[in-house]
Amino acid sequence: MRYIESIKFPDIQLIDKYMNSDRSFYPWTIFFYNGLETISCKDITMLYGNNGSGKSTILNLIASTINANRCVDIYKDIYWVDSLLKDVCPYDDMVKYIKYEMDYDGQNKIQMPSNRKMITSDDIFAEIARRVKHNNIRKESVDKARQEINIILERGYQYKSMKDIDQLNALLEARKMSKRDYIAKYSSRRENMMSNGETALEYFSKEFEKGGIFLLDEPENCLSPVYQLELMQLIQDATTNYDCQFIISTHSPILLSMDNSFIYNLDRSPVTIDKWSDLENVKIYHDFFKKHDEDFK
Repeated sequence: MRYIESIKFPDIQLIDKYMNSDRSFYPWTIFFYNGLETISCKDITMLYGNNGSGKSTILNLIASTINANRCVDIYKDIYWVDSLLKDVCPYDDMVKYIKYEMDYDGQNKIQMPSNRKMITSDDIFAEIARRVKHNNIRKESVDKARQEINIILERGYQYKSMKDIDQLNALLEARKMSKRDYIAKYSSRRENMMSNGETALEYFSKEFEKGGIFLLDEPENCLSPVYQLELMQLIQDATTNYDCQFIISTHSPILLSMDNSFIYNLDRSPVTIDKWSDLENVKIYHDFFKKHDEDFK
């Protein structure tokens, strides 16, 4: 499902004017050198490039432009600079000039969906940290519940006034239940701890909700080739069956091989739309395995 038809960045004249001001250049320099002015989007749009090519920065700029939800905020402090007049943020300045066009449904423009998310590796690590923290708190609640049932059973019940009725109810409940069942009822549920890759794949499968735009920054991080294949299937299913659109920064040969996607090669100047088999990093893998072909026979 395509919601965003195109994204237009500042033209070279505006970039040149900004770079001749008293302000810091980045991230404007990315567009000055690679000549990227427009991204035409499909159901799945890829931003490919080597480290430092600007693909993550461009994805962040798009996320800010469409107000995509983030679980972890962008580190915007790194963009603030001292100007001769005042503190400015070239990142925010650029976002003001980025425009997008929505696709058409018949004769009417499609509305921007409310479900818009930017997902990075930081989100995965934050989820892992959340689970660890939750389980540490759970251990405390288990210890507390264990102490409570021991006190209730040892104390028993002595009726002195109606105020003691709660004590009686607690005792009756404790005697009906095993200590294990009592602790399970009065402590929080333990979060399942998995490997980083398993956590990442589970996280993606929960986040890809129907009718959404998802911006993924190098989602292959932490994922083995087997899990990258599973993620690829999740993405393709989400576009086909759940009306989702994806913009992905990646240099994973597996993800780049997805059918019916545009791949913007940020290593070229000006930026071009290339086939996955023409990309430098994919060719490196191809040549490497071809060189070792005898090892597989």
